[in-house]
Amino acid sequence: MKITRSIINYILTFALISIIAIIYFIANDMSSVKRFRKSSDDFSIDFKQQPSRKGLDNLRISGSSAPSQPVIKKALANIPFPIYIVDLRSEPHYFINGLPEYWYGYKRTKFTQIPQDIINVSPKYLLRRLVKTGKITHSAQDTKSEKEIIEELGYFYLHINQKRHHVDDREFVDSLVNLVNQIPPKSWIHFHCAAGRGRTTTAMVMFDILKNRDVPLEDIVARQHLLGGENLLDTTIWKKNSTYSKERLEKRKNFIILFYQYVHDPKGLGHISWTEWSKDKIINQRSCLTS
Repeated sequence: MKITRSIINYILTFALISIIAIIYFIANDMSSVKRFRKSSDDFSIDFKQQPSRKGLDNLRISGSSAPSQPVIKKALANIPFPIYIVDLRSEPHYFINGLPEYWYGYKRTKFTQIPQDIINVSPKYLLRRLVKTGKITHSAQDTKSEKEIIEELGYFYLHINQKRHHVDDREFVDSLVNLVNQIPPKSWIHFHCAAGRGRTTTAMVMFDILKNRDVPLEDIVARQHLLGGENLLDTTIWKKNSTYSKERLEKRKNFIILFYQYVHDPKGLGHISWTEWSKDKIINQRSCLTS
């Protein structure tokens, strides 16, 4: 059967449109930041017994996974307060054209150690590099720090070094408490780690505890979970390949209970640092959790 020129043109047009669509979606799949949630959001999960929202809507905090420059600008566009971005990551990270290094297929290394080898790089990442930057390899001169890309947006950048899975890091706790005391009251604080799960949820729960001392711990943990974070009192392993072991989840649960006690101890917060107070402390779960 003879193929007419119109059919050939149709096939070529369809192929061209498909190629353009593939390139577009590969190069623009960071249209939203993962696990973004605000304290003023409705609960994302329906529970029969809803926790108290007392003080939650006026908490003025949000959390997410590691953001890109254009996406975080869009997500926080309608916030009418000075914005502070609190970076909780301890691992090296950098940005190229406002996008994080992993989006281009680079491993999390120092910006001075960007690999130049492209043999084992997925074509998807090579295409992203080419479309977004005009080249397929980069050097330190192409990068910016998170502080730089955040301050370009007119936001304030703060960094608290929190190692992955080290939830009871004393220096981290004292740093976060000091941060809460130093940031002006009428401000918006956005917390993020890499995935927006463990470290981000822990920081948001701690902030909620510090600002809403008359709300039971169970309610604070539950409402931050229902907004889209982790349930810090649940020690069930997430999945088969979870980065948190049962032991680490138990440790995280015990930490948040102990932190709640520290905030409510008349001789704790405001009188002594967490580092000093938490030495040799025994967790009293009954003082924090309702039956």
